[in-house]
Amino acid sequence: MNGITIIEQACPRCAQPRTVRVGTSSTLVCFNCRHLWNGLDSEVISVADLAAAVDYPFTSGELGRLEAYRAAVRAGFYRDW
Repeated sequence: MNGITIIEQACPRCAQPRTVRVGTSSTLVCFNCRHLWNGLDSEVISVADLAAAVDYPFTSGELGRLEAYRAAVRAGFYRDW
């Protein structure tokens, strides 16, 4: 499985000064707002594209459910308490 590397590049959405590079790809992830994008051209990418960048053990159906769940969490539908 490919690793992650913390880099000094600000997130284009929330301006968090440090983001994470996934594996050897140009995919960047912000752990503050969970924004995913291509670090070369600021193109927003999906969770499925991120899975292609790493050796993910999830199927495409599982990744689709994960994207729906993440959207529900961002909308405030699910909470920890």
